Amino acid sequence: MGRSVPTFRQIIEIFGAEWRPFRHALRMEDQDMFDALMNHARHHASAGHHLASSNPFEPIVMSMFIEHEKHLQRLQKKLEELLEAQYGRDDTL
Repeated sequence: MGRSVPTFRQIIEIFGAEWRPFRHALRMEDQDMFDALMNHARHHASAGHHLASSNPFEPIVMSMFIEHEKHLQRLQKKLEELLEAQYGRDDTL
């Protein structure tokens, strides 16, 4: 007997399919960014599964925000390390 409720990963794929016309209307480099964002959502599929939400857009976008925040924090840390190495002080942003 099959599943009657789709997994969150399946929901992400359905979401991606629904947004396919939007993706195809983007420039090629923006399509790559769209794909990267969808991969962020896939990366957090298990967390999205635990949220009982009737709107899958919310956990999908939150997954994208989390990955962006991680990226920003890594960049800020690297910048602070470079400033420390160059100027001998910590110019926190």
